[in-house]
Amino acid sequence: MTKLNPNAMRVWGLILTLGFSALAESIKGQGTIVYVTPQPAPYYSAFYPGTLDFTLDIDRDGTTDFILRSNDPGWSINNTVLIPQGGNSIVSMGSHLANMNNGDEIGSSLDPVYQWSQGKPPLSLVALLLDPQPVEEGNFAYQESGYIGFDVVKNGMNYYGWISVSSPGQGGLPGDAAIYGELVNWAYQTSPNTLILVGQVPEPSTVALIVVGAGVAVASVRHRNRPRSLKAHPKPLDGSNPTRSTPEEFNRSKVAHGDLYRILGQYAHDRLPTVRSSRCWVMPGCCGRRFNGTA
Repeated sequence: MTKLNPNAMRVWGLILTLGFSALAESIKGQGTIVYVTPQPAPYYSAFYPGTLDFTLDIDRDGTTDFILRSNDPGWSINNTVLIPQGGNSIVSMGSHLANMNNGDEIGSSLDPVYQWSQGKPPLSLVALLLDPQPVEEGNFAYQESGYIGFDVVKNGMNYYGWISVSSPGQGGLPGDAAIYGELVNWAYQTSPNTLILVGQVPEPSTVALIVVGAGVAVASVRHRNRPRSLKAHPKPLDGSNPTRSTPEEFNRSKVAHGDLYRILGQYAHDRLPTVRSSRCWVMPGCCGRRFNGTA
């Protein structure tokens, strides 16, 4: 019968504990963000000859949530608007569509400079006067990129999200999102009435990362304890034995694996404050930290 390596057992015990704890966190609301890259990307152009509409189905349920329109006939000058459908809303700033900052919160409460709007505040207004340089108005004017905040309402529940706007430069000139832009991607919460940060995307699965790390750790421990074949390493004529580690190599190996356990143990201390034990349970003497009722 194969004897189980005690070090590997300790590592796997820690991994499974962390994995199930991370999974529990995920069930409570983590990892509920959906990230979408539409192909092809909807675009707008303030100089489009006529009116151009793109319908946006944010959650791909077959229902139009917003209409991206170039040159809405409600304006007498070139314009771009994003029109909410149903009870949906978009974030405005002043009388124009807001160009939000990365990291802003989108939820039931907004930064005081922003407001929720169910109208169609313009993304941009562009007027051609006698000067060849157009006059631009709006929060996206002369910007190469930006973010739009939105709220999609389904069955009385609010699902918050953001849309990324990009205006790629052409002919060596910088982009200008007031004149032309593409909606390159968006993200939204699938957990109702839960805020989202502008630019926030789904995080890699904590459980998956832990399991991958576990595999590497245990493989390292198993490799260190695997018997070495004398046939694969014939004894040299000088009488030395290459299958036996030198004291220096053995000490380095102990330090390396000790560091591994200490790192995993610290992760447990920092991420799982509810774990209670009389002493760190990764391995005897791992870090010596004691729990006194609070982590």
